[in-house]
Formats: sequence, structure tokens, C-alpha cells
Amino acid sequence: MSSSSGSSSSGGSSSGSESSSSDEEPTSQLSRRKPRTEAKWPTDKIIVTEITKGGQPMDKKALQRLRKLAGLVGRQRISLTVEHIKDVDAVQRAKMFDTYIQPRLEFAPEMKETAIKAAWVKISKARRVFRSNLVTKFLAKGIQPFAHYQFLEEADWKVFINQKSTQEAVEKSLKGKELRSKDKHNHNLGPTGYKGAIPKWLKEDAKLEAEGKPNPWKQYPGRTQPYLRARGKLTEDGEISFNSNEIQQVSHKVLEKVSESSEGSVTGVREHDILTEALGNPEHRGRVRGVSSDSGWRSWPECEDMYRKRKKSRVVDVEMFEETLEQRLAREREQMHQQFMALLAAHGVATIPEISPLKRRSSQSSVGLHELHAQASALHLPDGDTIDGLDEPTPCILQIVRGDVRYNVARGQVFPDETVLHTVQVDRRFHAVVMVDWVDDEYCDQPLPIPNDEIPTLRDALWQRILWDRLHIICRKSELPPPPQRQISRVPSPPSQNKKEKQKEEKKEEKEKEKEKEREKGQKEKEKEKDKEKEKKEQGKEKEKEKEKGKGKEKEKEKEKEKGKTRKDSKKSKKSKSNEVAPVWTSANPNFKMGEPILPQDELRALGGQAYALHQYYMKCCEEKKRNSITLCVSKDEFRKGCTDYVCVNFSDLYDLYHHSGMDISLLRVHTLSLIKQSKMDKLPVGFLDPSAMSTSQLNASGSDVFEYLVKALSHFIATKKHYVMFAYNTISKEGSSHWVLVVIVLPLNQVWYLDSLRHVKRDYTNLGKVIDQAFAKVQFHHKMKKQQLTHVTDFECHQQQANDACGFYCCHHMSSILQQSDKKKPEEIKFTSAPLTSGDLNIVTQEVAICLTVGTLSTRGDFHCPVN
Repeated sequence: MSSSSGSSSSGGSSSGSESSSSDEEPTSQLSRRKPRTEAKWPTDKIIVTEITKGGQPMDKKALQRLRKLAGLVGRQRISLTVEHIKDVDAVQRAKMFDTYIQPRLEFAPEMKETAIKAAWVKISKARRVFRSNLVTKFLAKGIQPFAHYQFLEEADWKVFINQKSTQEAVEKSLKGKELRSKDKHNHNLGPTGYKGAIPKWLKEDAKLEAEGKPNPWKQYPGRTQPYLRARGKLTEDGEISFNSNEIQQVSHKVLEKVSESSEGSVTGVREHDILTEALGNPEHRGRVRGVSSDSGWRSWPECEDMYRKRKKSRVVDVEMFEETLEQRLAREREQMHQQFMALLAAHGVATIPEISPLKRRSSQSSVGLHELHAQASALHLPDGDTIDGLDEPTPCILQIVRGDVRYNVARGQVFPDETVLHTVQVDRRFHAVVMVDWVDDEYCDQPLPIPNDEIPTLRDALWQRILWDRLHIICRKSELPPPPQRQISRVPSPPSQNKKEKQKEEKKEEKEKEKEKEREKGQKEKEKEKDKEKEKKEQGKEKEKEKEKGKGKEKEKEKEKEKGKTRKDSKKSKKSKSNEVAPVWTSANPNFKMGEPILPQDELRALGGQAYALHQYYMKCCEEKKRNSITLCVSKDEFRKGCTDYVCVNFSDLYDLYHHSGMDISLLRVHTLSLIKQSKMDKLPVGFLDPSAMSTSQLNASGSDVFEYLVKALSHFIATKKHYVMFAYNTISKEGSSHWVLVVIVLPLNQVWYLDSLRHVKRDYTNLGKVIDQAFAKVQFHHKMKKQQLTHVTDFECHQQQANDACGFYCCHHMSSILQQSDKKKPEEIKFTSAPLTSGDLNIVTQEVAICLTVGTLSTRGDFHCPVN
């Protein structure tokens, strides 16, 4: 065709012989293909502006340039005699990067370290392909490569032939061929791989959607879709045609696994997913099937934050949480009870006989409630009902009664406005709903005063909502004492200790005598006061007679005005009281219905494998009606509290987690625990505090406890050379709305950052700032540091939320971002924009919490596993 077009363009008609020859030439030219020439070194420069976490450029042209330069370096700048790429040390790699890549593809200084790693991954791959081609296309055929690769030297070629002729090299080649023959799932992606195919697939999906045709690829979840899509194509009829029968069988297995997972089984974690089960062989290290051959699990969105796990991830099997766990839990309780009783006996303390629990009464029986209240009121308890007048969750002390003595057994929060507990109506005349957050060790096995089949003892009631007698709940915000120590001294001593009993009796007699003297003095003082009052009354009567009637009327008007003012002041005082404490526990979302799916199946799968597995666990528990929450067992070293702690996540809170609405403090504590584990695993200079210990309610109720907790934690973090100390802080605005704010203590700068997603609302951090300053000053004195004051930055720029209640998610996102940037040398480099978070950012927070609840808690090998679940 080229010759004929060339004759016509020359301006003359050709003869018949010429035309016949021109007809033959095109066929010969079409059958031939011009030989590929060696790539040339580019002369221009491309500046890289953004890279992936793996160090590869985001821009398409820059990525192509990196691939080209890697091939040139691997072929021309590394001697053919170098057998293994590992023989090139780190210094040589950095030098070659600066010499051959950086002048033609410029990376910023902060990108350089990761870019060098990414470049050498591609260089090693290009070098393997080059050496393989030399063997198959030249050495095996006895052809010299110098005409095709002019840069090769004869001396290097002879050494290369000797290397490939050894018995070890021959055996290695045969083994590689054998392994290659087993791979029957070949793809047709080309050199660009999955990254080059994704834009094509997106266009194909958009075309099907525009034409209104169904997309058959959507039936394959997760990474099974890109894996199968790379090995098949759509026909004109809209059906999938795979490359081989083996791939067709893999697709059938995937669909079978999907149907099984929809019936309630868990899809798996990371490499233990549907695709691995369908293929039947384990995943290779350093690559992810269906994602990339040169990137690990950090390139897969669902497992982005798990790529540095030291332990092998395991499938979360819901069926393992059965009767065996309940038996084990009962056995552990008996052992702990025996150990505790033996400890008391060793110290010569008489033990109290175990109180048998009352028989469970029907929740609908009002007679049983009256009887319980009558028994309590018959004891003539001094303080009475302290819940009247409360209109919000309030710190409280829980008491039990033995004989005529009251014992403080636990602490928690009382919810005065709640009228329903676990679908049962609460009689607010006699009982109140409380959440237990601390239990005295002596009373852990104490049965609940109001029996409950699912929560028999106070130990089981930790972070659970239960009923408690109103008369035995003490709510005094300003006078709550710190958690009591062991109350062994309250137990009566044995009869053999006669001397101690005599001493106690003598002390009692002395106290009674002193009380009688005080009573006599009090009576005399009262009589004197009565005499004074009589004199004042007589003087007042004489003055009233002298006043006129008109003046009396004017006084009445003034009294009415004063009454109106007092009413307004009382309303203001009630509002100010309600604003003193910000509620960190959220009530159940009105749209949540126990036992019903929280989200559709397709949306759950889009959130990720662990979010889907967590939802399946919730559905199964609802069907079996065993429990309504998930409990995390937290060791004493996680929150730096010095004792084992428990975090309870109600199933109703999962609704807010999946819908990105108001986040409960339990979810914030779970997210904080996941970041603590990540910080320890990666050895990052970041420490975290417990949000429940640093809340506004805890600060107002017992500021001394917050101060002591801060001193201990800061002392530990400074000793371990932490640069950042973070915690979620629940504050309250002047309008009365509660709001989560991230507080970051930046030790190298002596600053405190307040990351508020609603900065336009003014907030008062005075009380919190004073406690932080005082604790920091004490830690400086203890560690003999220079006295320096903290600067509080209350207008730190961060992401700003729109008109919603996702402040908890913004707080979690800011914590994760600072943790990821904490390895930077200068804290000033940590910056945020004021743009709102995307739905993808919020989904990442959901995935992080879900991973901590499934892999970290429900799994028997999880760090926060609790046998109660």
C-alpha cells in the first residue's frame, strides 16, 4: 500500500508490471514487523508533585518515565556480571538514583526515600526480564546479542554464559519452568498491569450504566472482581468470557463462597479471603493478587492499616464463641473467688457468707418492685433520694446495705431520664438506670441487688446499663470522693481478737460523751437565739404599725417584681446546671431497631471485610438472643491507668458507626486503642490518654483524679521520649451542645493544640488548661526539667464539618493523621486544611473501629479479647 500511494503521489500512472509488484509488496510488508530498538535516555525533566504510599508517582506520564528509566538502569547501568540485585548496596542505589533518575524525574526531598525504594523495585524487575530474554532469545539459540544490544561487552557476555552454564543455574531454571507451568491463570493486562486497566474498566462500567444494561462484574466482591476481570472480557451479549476453563472454575467457586457468606459466615481477613479459598493456594509475599505484583497489602484499601501486622491475621470464626466459653468463664470466676477468700483468711479477716441472689421477678410485676423498695426504705437511710432534680447523666456512687450499714461498692453514671432498659419499662419511682464504670475489688462477685439473668454479678456489670435502687444512689457532683480503696476494715473481726474489740468500745464511749457535751452546748445556743428572735419580732411589729397603707401597696408591687426576677434566675440556674457536664454517652438512635440490618448488603461490602464481618456477628447475636454488646478487656498498660479496664460497645452504637452520626464514647475509646497498638507496633513517638478519664464530666466531678492521672501519664510519656500526647475531649458550647475536640500536647514545642471541627463556635478550655498546666509543671519538677509554660493554641486549623453530628469521626480522623505524620522531624510540618472530610475518609474510621472489634476483640487471639463475648 505504501508503494502504490507513493507512485500516485509522484504524478504518473504505473505500468501493469509495476502495479503487480506493488500489490505483492504490501502483503510482505504487513507480515513483517520492525525490530524493537533500545529505548533512548530522555533529555527533558518531569517534576513529580505527588506520590503514592509506595513511592510511585501519581501522574501517568511521570509513572511511565519511572518505568522507562528503571528499564534503562537495569539493562545499561548495572553490569551483566552482577547475578543478584542484592549485591548492590544502599549507598550505590542512592548514588545511581541521584545520577540517572533524579535529573530526568525530579522528586522532592521528603519523597526521595520512598521513591528510591519504588524505583529499585522496578529496576530489579526490569533486570530479571532482561536476563531472562538473553537466555531464551540468544543463549539458547546460539545467537550473539551485540547487534540488538550494542551496549553489551563481550567480556561480560562470556561471564554471563559461564554463570548460566553451571549445574546450579540449570537446576534453578528447570525449577522455575516447573513452577511457571503450574500457573494456568494467565492475565492479559500488558505491561501497565492493574493500574493501566482500571481506567478502561471504569469506562466500561459507565457505558453499561448509561445504556441501562446490567454489569455482571458486580457479582464478584472485593479483589475477586479485578482478578477475574483481568482474565476475561464481556461479549456483545453482555456475558463474561474467561480465558480458560480453569478461570471459569475459579469464578464458580467465588460465587459459591459469596452465597455462603450471605447466609451468615464471615468472609475472612486480608489474605484469608474468598479469592484465596477459591484459588486454593496461599498468597505470595510482597504482592497482592488482583491489586499489584509489586505492592503489598497497604495498596488495598480494605487492609491499608494492617500491612505492618506482626502476627498472621486469622479468619474471625463466630462459631467459636459458644458454650465452651461460658463454661471457661464460670471456672475462672470460681478460681478468682477462691483466691480472694484465701487471701482474706491469710490476713486473719473473717469472711462474709455469700449472699444468695433473690429469685427473678417478672419485669411486669409491680408487687415485687414495691416489696424491694419497702425493704430499702424500712432501713431509715439518712440521705434519701439524690436523683430528683437531675436532667442529664451524672456521676454517682452505688451502695448496698448490710444490716444497718451502707457500703460503697461501685461508681458510674446515672441516667435519670431513661424510662426503658432492654425493652423493659423502668418504674422511676423506685429504680434508675446506671452504667457501672468502676467496681471495688472486694465486691466484684457481689450479686446485683436487682436480679438479672444475663448480668449476675457486679463484675459482669462493668460498662453495662443496669437497674439500681434510687435510695442507694448518691449523686453529689461537688462532693463525690475518689474511688474507695479495699474496704476490708468494714468486715467484723473474729471473736478471738478481744483486745481490739475493747479498744473500739472504749473509743465509742468517748465519742458518745463528746457528742452529749456538744448537744448541751447546742441547746444553750439555741435558747439564746430564740430570745434574740423574739426581741426582733417585737421591734418589727411596732415599725409596721407606723407605716401607711399606700406604702404597703407599693411594697406588694415590688415583691411581685422580685418574684418574677427570682423565677427568671432559677430558670437560668437550671440551664447553667445542665450545661455543667457534657454527656459523653449517647442515647440509642431512634432509627435503630434491634435485630434488623443496619445497612444493605452491597453498602456493607463496600465498607470492607471487617465492617461486614462485624455486622454478621451482630445479626447472629440478635438471632440467638445471647447478648446485646461487645466487651473489650483492656490491660493496665494501654490507657496508663494501672488497672485492668473494660470497654462496652452496645449494638445500638454500631448504627451510628455505620451511618457516621453521633459517636459514643465507647467507640472513641475503641478507636484510641487501635491507634495505641499501631503506635507501639511502629514505634512512633505518640502517646494516648483515655477519653473517659479526660471528659468534662470527670473534670467537674473529680478534678484531683484527672490531675493525678495526667501527672502519671505525662511522666511516663516524657520518660519514653514521646513527642505527642493526644486524647479526645468532650466539651460543651455556650449554646449547650456537646462536641468532641482533639487535644494534642506537643512536648517539643511546649504547645497544646485544640483541633475543633466547628471552630466558629466559641468554647471555654479554662478548666482543662489549668489542669494540664499544673500537671506539666509537676512533671517538669519531678524530671528536673527547665520550667517552661505551655502555649494553648485554640484556633489550630483543621478539617471543618458541615451541618451534622460527625464530630467524633473528625476527631478520630485527626488523631490518625497526626499519628501517620508523627515521624516527621519538625512538628510544625503537621498541617490540615479546612475542607470537610469525604465519605471515604469517614469510612476509613469505620473500618479502623471494625478491625479493632473483630480482629482485636472477637478473635480469641486478639489483644482485647474478653471471654464474655
